[in-house]
Amino acid sequence: MKRLKWHLTILFCLLYILSFTTSVKERCINRSKPLYLLPFPPGASYYVLQGNCGKHSHFGNEQYAYDFRMPSGSVITAIRSGRVVHLREQFHDGSNTNDSLNFLIILHDDSTVSRYLHLTHNGVIPEKGDYVQAGDTIGYSGNTGKSTEPHLHIDITGYCTKAPCQTLPFSFINCTERVPLQGRTYTALQHP
Repeated sequence: MKRLKWHLTILFCLLYILSFTTSVKERCINRSKPLYLLPFPPGASYYVLQGNCGKHSHFGNEQYAYDFRMPSGSVITAIRSGRVVHLREQFHDGSNTNDSLNFLIILHDDSTVSRYLHLTHNGVIPEKGDYVQAGDTIGYSGNTGKSTEPHLHIDITGYCTKAPCQTLPFSFINCTERVPLQGRTYTALQHP
């Protein structure tokens, strides 16, 4: 009887502790209304190298980022309307250093920003200060910065001026799954 009581006490304590934790899978699902478009034109399809809470580098501050495998020069579109607040495009593909990253950052009306990373040399279309609409072509994918292959890294953060910035959960309107999963290919659907 004492042994049974001891086991039940331990079981109760474990269940109590587990009730306050969530799995990685649960933390990485965004249940909010999707506001964003996939970062490529309708009809285009790309493979998700890393999704939310990926094992390679999408954890901690980067846990809500996506990496889409894209050949260098693939068209990138704005995932949401906003104003271009920062960009860099002078580096060439294949440098593989953190200091040589080309990127585009767009500020949205709710003070969040979308960050598009690893763009190709001279691969940004709008200028700083330009307003872009969701779905507009804004650049071309590449392989700049710390990168092992051509791809687009996309994430959403609060308006953050000093890295590392905490990414925020987000989901897509024009995708068969609101939260794309690592290891799958997705086609951008026509958006409303």
